[in-house]
Amino acid sequence: MDNIFDNEIFDKAKEVFDVTRKKTGEVVSAGKQRFEIATMENRLEKAYNALGKAAYKAIEANGTENEELKAAAADITTKIAEIEEAKKELAQLKNKRICPKCSMAIEKTSVFCNYCGEKLIYEETQGE
Repeated sequence: MDNIFDNEIFDKAKEVFDVTRKKTGEVVSAGKQRFEIATMENRLEKAYNALGKAAYKAIEANGTENEELKAAAADITTKIAEIEEAKKELAQLKNKRICPKCSMAIEKTSVFCNYCGEKLIYEETQGE
């Protein structure tokens, strides 16, 4: 009798193990699939971003008759100017200046940019 009971427990345990293994495999597969989808979506966003930058440059260089594109390009130009102004203000707070080539914050007395190597003109201002 014990042998039959042991076999039933063993069979039930094997069945539970098989179901668990199958479910675990499904969860892992679903996780991998979600990761792949997220990766592809990220690549798509980068492609959209690249397209937008190219379109913006083309509109700035050649103009456009499309009013919606003109408005979007003007909005981007305004935002770029606002960001540059904020960077300058932050650099001043940190007692630094902005490289005119790469827009990175550098020491006020630098002769060359630490980031892009641009030769800089050091202008001594009153009060320094």
